Amino acid sequence: MDKKTAFLELKYGWVYGGSPKFHIISDIALIFHSEQTDRITVHTKAIRSNAQIVTSFSDVNELGVTQRRVIEVLDMNTRRVRPYRSDFRLSSRIVKNVIANSYNTHRVVKNFIVGLLLEHKPEELVIFGGRRDILLCEKAGVRFDKVPKITDTQDLLKEETGHLFSLNKATKVIGYEEDINKVSSNNEEYYLPRFITRQLMPNSATQDAARAFLIHQEFTNHKEHLLIKAALQLQKIEMEEVEKQGNIIADSSDNG
Repeated sequence: MDKKTAFLELKYGWVYGGSPKFHIISDIALIFHSEQTDRITVHTKAIRSNAQIVTSFSDVNELGVTQRRVIEVLDMNTRRVRPYRSDFRLSSRIVKNVIANSYNTHRVVKNFIVGLLLEHKPEELVIFGGRRDILLCEKAGVRFDKVPKITDTQDLLKEETGHLFSLNKATKVIGYEEDINKVSSNNEEYYLPRFITRQLMPNSATQDAARAFLIHQEFTNHKEHLLIKAALQLQKIEMEEVEKQGNIIADSSDNG
């Protein structure tokens, strides 16, 4: 019998002008991997709502280390993105109305995810540091009790290395690459239809799911090679930090 594994990634944000405590899901990506055929199918969903939400992502260097956080505003109806203003505020009444209207998206989220889980019947659901993803899905009414196992690849990496790898750092470790036909890593390669590869935009749910999937495949199928690469990556990061501290001390001495 074929074993299938699901990989879940979400994008979400809080109401622009409101509190960051309440999150609204804007995008969903689910990848299903068939062990029998070693092929993947990718399902994506852009959630539309009359809401503008604050989203953010990390701008990283060549080692995957965060240099700054980029904050943007997404209009969930038009899907347009515009700059974020920290001084922008909405009245509490308007924020409450936006949040109340966003509950209409719960049915869309639930129907999309539950429908795919029932169709593919995965034996395992894999996330990458995605505890909030699971929580937000559950708030939307999704129940994962039919999935026998939920695995967090970030936790698996931490157990082996003692370091909490971000998705960006782990992406650099596995040598993730993408083009119009496929996604690949150091030891894995999967071809995808072009309508999916066109969705592999930076910081998208689709790209995050593809990266998380390949990280898990590298960990599962090529663990020794992955751990060597991870150790080298951490060594480079440490050397960069030491060099940076040395430059700071040197600058202080010159100015003194």
